[in-house]
Amino acid sequence: MARREELSKLFSELDGNIQTIVSPMLEDLVFIEEQLEELRKQPFIKYHPKDPTIQKATPASKLYKDLLAQEKDIVRILCSQVHKGSSEDGEFYMSGSYKATVELNGLSLTNTNPVSSGAVVHIQNGKRIKVKVLEGTSNTLVDAANGSQKGALYVKGHPEFSGKGTLTVNGNVKHAIKSGEYMTVKDATLVVKSAAGDGINCGQYFLMKSGVLDISGVEDDGIQCDIDDTDVGSTGETADHEDEDSGNIYLEGGQITINTAGIAAKGVKSEGDLIVKGGVIDITTTGNGKWDEEDVKTKAAACLGSDAKVVISGGTLTLTSTGAGGKGINCDAAFELSGGDVTIVTKGALYYHNGTTENTNYTGNTDNVNSDYYSSSKGVKADGAITISGGKISVATAGRNAEGIESKTSILISDGEVTVNSYDDGINVGGDGSDLIISGGYVYSRAMN
Repeated sequence: MARREELSKLFSELDGNIQTIVSPMLEDLVFIEEQLEELRKQPFIKYHPKDPTIQKATPASKLYKDLLAQEKDIVRILCSQVHKGSSEDGEFYMSGSYKATVELNGLSLTNTNPVSSGAVVHIQNGKRIKVKVLEGTSNTLVDAANGSQKGALYVKGHPEFSGKGTLTVNGNVKHAIKSGEYMTVKDATLVVKSAAGDGINCGQYFLMKSGVLDISGVEDDGIQCDIDDTDVGSTGETADHEDEDSGNIYLEGGQITINTAGIAAKGVKSEGDLIVKGGVIDITTTGNGKWDEEDVKTKAAACLGSDAKVVISGGTLTLTSTGAGGKGINCDAAFELSGGDVTIVTKGALYYHNGTTENTNYTGNTDNVNSDYYSSSKGVKADGAITISGGKISVATAGRNAEGIESKTSILISDGEVTVNSYDDGINVGGDGSDLIISGGYVYSRAMN
């Protein structure tokens, strides 16, 4: 098959208006490819006849460089594809090694009989992929009911969602939206209706600057971000997120609504830090706890969960957890509040599991029970220090052993407003040599047991 015919076949499904733009570009691309092939036969370096260390680029080398840049520009434009229309049995697959843009312009696509992995959109490209959800459009993606797909919408590289349209995704096998690297959201409305795994799952870091996220019907976490290179470990936050692989989640604006019902599921879960700077965030978890065979202890659901620290400096957060042992905020390191308005309500019963026997409403005495065997509802639980220097936090807990705010090391309150109504301890610091210091702000705590 001739190269021109091969390229025409790749873009044959574009509508007439786009074809008129693409057709001459294909002619140019074929011409440039032929010129580059001929230039490769020419020497690119000219040596001085008396001193070989003195070298100079040949005219062929300079022309090759110019044509190569033109080729890249054409390929980049051709990879910016506009998708619209509908199909009850289709999929979109794209591979490549250049940055690309995919535009969604009223697309409804369901993958019934998978040809590739089973994803409805599969982009096997490790570069930056802009996914533009065009303003005023509604787009729906549903992956196959079986297959090896990691997500209904899968991007090997780093997707950047933008636009002012709406994209709805249903994941039948694993995650709804999955990326191998970082993911950003700006302006777009992303709706996850269902997922057998997470609503959104990505590596490196997740950043939401604006737009809308509405996630429900997921069997695991709403949003989860992991460190990509586990051998090297976290880079931490970097300047402008350049080459960042932190496992951090940054919530800086927009509107987020998440409802999870999975066992021990998290509304938002980061392997690195979870940093909230703004936005309106409403998260509800209803799942009970579970027994973790690997860690040999109970695990519980949480609205915000981090393997590192949680930092809140702005935004309005409403966090509700109703399952047994559920928590509002649960972090393995520090919790820091310097701004924003946080409301936490937990209503779950005391969860018990000793590896063989489970009880989702344990009412026995826990004084002589291994603490790894039970999980009580808490507003905030931090293994590290808790620092409150501003903002407002209101915590209400119910259920046996339910506590308001707990740190395993220390609590320092220097400003802000803290209101706690709990069943058990309102504000609790555990561990030998731990400190509770209140030097400013407003603090109200009421324990009802």
